[in-house]
Amino acid sequence: MSHTLIKVHDNGIGISEKARQYIFEKFERASAFKRSRLGKVAGFGLGLNYVYQVMDAHDGSVTVNSVEKEFSEFTLYVPLKA
Repeated sequence: MSHTLIKVHDNGIGISEKARQYIFEKFERASAFKRSRLGKVAGFGLGLNYVYQVMDAHDGSVTVNSVEKEFSEFTLYVPLKA
Protein backbone atom coordinates (compact mmCIF):
# COMPACT_ATOMS: atom_id res chain seq x y z
CA MET A 1 0.00 0.00 0.00
CA SER A 2 1.29 3.46 -0.88
CA HIS A 3 1.47 6.24 1.69
CA THR A 4 1.83 9.97 1.79
CA LEU A 5 4.30 11.07 4.46
CA ILE A 6 3.91 14.22 6.50
CA LYS A 7 6.85 15.17 8.72
CA VAL A 8 6.82 17.81 11.44
CA HIS A 9 10.21 18.71 12.92
CA ASP A 10 11.08 21.13 15.71
CA ASN A 11 14.26 22.23 17.42
CA GLY A 12 12.73 22.22 20.89
CA ILE A 13 13.48 20.40 24.12
CA GLY A 14 13.01 16.88 22.73
CA ILE A 15 11.36 13.87 24.37
CA SER A 16 13.17 11.25 26.42
CA GLU A 17 13.07 7.66 25.25
CA LYS A 18 11.15 6.69 28.40
CA ALA A 19 8.51 9.42 27.88
CA ARG A 20 7.94 8.49 24.22
CA GLN A 21 5.96 5.40 25.20
CA TYR A 22 3.29 7.63 26.81
CA ILE A 23 3.02 10.72 24.59
CA PHE A 24 0.08 9.45 22.53
CA GLU A 25 -2.02 8.61 25.60
CA LYS A 26 -5.06 10.75 26.38
CA PHE A 27 -4.38 13.49 28.95
CA GLU A 28 -0.63 12.77 29.01
CA ARG A 29 1.13 15.86 30.33
CA ALA A 30 3.40 14.60 33.12
CA SER A 31 6.43 14.07 30.92
CA ALA A 32 5.88 17.47 29.26
CA PHE A 33 5.75 19.15 32.68
CA LYS A 34 9.09 17.62 33.65
CA ARG A 35 10.66 18.85 30.40
CA SER A 36 9.17 22.34 30.46
CA ARG A 37 11.66 25.20 30.65
CA LEU A 38 9.32 27.25 32.82
CA GLY A 39 7.80 24.44 34.88
CA LYS A 40 4.44 25.03 33.18
CA VAL A 41 2.57 23.13 30.52
CA ALA A 42 -0.31 24.53 28.50
CA GLY A 43 -3.14 22.42 27.13
CA PHE A 44 -4.99 19.34 28.24
CA GLY A 45 -2.76 16.57 26.91
CA LEU A 46 -5.09 15.74 24.03
CA GLY A 47 -3.28 16.94 20.89
CA LEU A 48 -1.05 13.96 20.18
CA ASN A 49 -3.82 11.57 21.20
CA TYR A 50 -6.10 13.22 18.60
CA VAL A 51 -3.39 12.86 15.96
CA TYR A 52 -2.97 9.19 16.88
CA GLN A 53 -6.74 8.53 16.80
CA VAL A 54 -7.21 10.23 13.40
CA MET A 55 -4.32 8.31 11.88
CA ASP A 56 -5.65 5.05 13.32
CA ALA A 57 -9.17 5.77 11.98
CA HIS A 58 -7.68 6.17 8.49
CA ASP A 59 -5.52 3.02 8.76
CA GLY A 60 -2.41 5.18 9.02
CA SER A 61 0.15 5.62 11.73
CA VAL A 62 2.32 8.20 13.44
CA THR A 63 5.86 7.77 14.74
CA VAL A 64 8.22 9.98 16.71
CA ASN A 65 11.96 10.40 16.56
CA SER A 66 13.44 12.65 19.21
CA VAL A 67 16.68 13.52 20.95
CA GLU A 68 16.39 15.23 24.33
CA LYS A 69 17.49 18.89 24.30
CA GLU A 70 17.77 18.82 20.49
CA PHE A 71 14.64 18.05 18.44
CA SER A 72 11.46 16.07 17.91
CA GLU A 73 10.18 14.81 14.57
CA PHE A 74 6.76 13.29 14.02
CA THR A 75 6.05 11.31 10.86
CA LEU A 76 2.48 10.66 9.76
CA TYR A 77 1.92 7.79 7.32
CA VAL A 78 -1.34 8.49 5.48
CA PRO A 79 -2.46 5.59 3.25
CA LEU A 80 -3.46 6.42 -0.30
CA LYS A 81 -6.90 4.99 -1.02
CA ALA A 82 -7.81 3.99 -4.56
